[in-house]
Amino acid sequence: MMNILQKIFNPEHKITEEEQPFYDIFIALLLNPESKIMYIPISDKWILISKDEKFFFILSAQYIKFTNHNYYTEKRIDPKFSQKLNRILEQKVEKDRLKYEEEISLNFQLLVNNAIKELNNENTSEDI
Repeated sequence: MMNILQKIFNPEHKITEEEQPFYDIFIALLLNPESKIMYIPISDKWILISKDEKFFFILSAQYIKFTNHNYYTEKRIDPKFSQKLNRILEQKVEKDRLKYEEEISLNFQLLVNNAIKELNNENTSEDI
């Protein structure tokens, strides 16, 4: 019931024709595993940087800036569009965080197992 009310009073943002090129660039950068994603908490901005640092995409609540080394464009955006892109970024970062935590956990378990194995090989029952 709450979901239905939310959709009625706070509908999902429909990307406009003017926003579409920015959205496409945003998604292309986000899908490239070699792109860098940074969050700047003081200014509440996200920055996406292409792997070769040719393209920079800056997202804030009020605008998008997109630049390469020759051209620059800035566009004031609808807050709902900004929220949509923010949610996508947060989901991506959370997914990556979970992946890294699983890898860290696996590495920790391997470290512990190797340490126990090595220590057991160094010690003999005569030493106890």
